[in-house]
Amino acid sequence: MGKKDFQQIYRDLKQEIGGDLTCKISYYSDNFEPNKDFGGVVIYKKNDKAKWKNDAGKLKGHSGRSFYVILQKTNGWDVEQKGTGRMHPFVIENHMGIAKFSQIPVFCGAGFAYHDGKVKYHSIWLNSGTCCNKSYPSDGDKCLSYTEKKLVDHVVEQWKKKGKHSVFDIPYSLDRLLKGQT
Repeated sequence: MGKKDFQQIYRDLKQEIGGDLTCKISYYSDNFEPNKDFGGVVIYKKNDKAKWKNDAGKLKGHSGRSFYVILQKTNGWDVEQKGTGRMHPFVIENHMGIAKFSQIPVFCGAGFAYHDGKVKYHSIWLNSGTCCNKSYPSDGDKCLSYTEKKLVDHVVEQWKKKGKHSVFDIPYSLDRLLKGQT
């Protein structure tokens, strides 16, 4: 279910960043609307780094770091943007300007959706491991791991409250769970 050892990814990211991690909802994300559907991506690493500079797409020239979150409304999308293995790569391409098959060696992250009023924790593209960065292997399941789901739940809760272009902390209890210190 998702990454084989998300807790190790989290610990590595904390070490690389050099302190507590925060989550940032992209300025270019859409704000929450209760009766709409959204595709979401949490980027853990780009090019094996916890901090990066974007050189294409809407985010060109902007910096990014671990737990950068993009949420995009999917209502009204064209057929080419919907369906199995299409939503999450489209969200990344739209924001970061990286074509679908060029994303394979670049990203390590999580894909999810908000659909029919509920969070859906699956992405064939980002979570299954067949089309995601090899730094941290997946277990082959399209669903997120338990700890990744808890992170996504926190992200969605904060996004609903604070909207796009917001930065928020990871609470102590969630931090301990994500590190594997239950």
